[in-house]
Amino acid sequence: MGRGSNRILKVTADKEEGGITIEDCANLSRQLGAVLDVEDFIRGHYTLEVSSPGLNRHLKSEADFIRSIGKNIRIVTKELIADGFVIIGKLAEVNELTIRVTPVDKEDILIDKLNISRARLELDI
Repeated sequence: MGRGSNRILKVTADKEEGGITIEDCANLSRQLGAVLDVEDFIRGHYTLEVSSPGLNRHLKSEADFIRSIGKNIRIVTKELIADGFVIIGKLAEVNELTIRVTPVDKEDILIDKLNISRARLELDI
């Protein structure tokens, strides 16, 4: 991103098990920076930024949903479900066509994937 002396190379890293830590990002930044410097892949000055997708990452692919089973998620639907468009709860199940969410103190809600406008992880409280 950027031009001239304001160029930034942004790298987003994650791990399937347990997510990525700040220490992981720092280690990856050092290792990747060393390789980039030796290979001279990017000529001139640039800033390397290594980060995680973050807590509020959006869930888009089936793999994203599967990896998030058992975690709290926030779903915004296109059509009204269970008296609302926003559903927050634990992701209980994922299949090809639907996901099942367990809201706190409520019955499970089955959501058609085609009805999902947005989905992201939600802070556990």
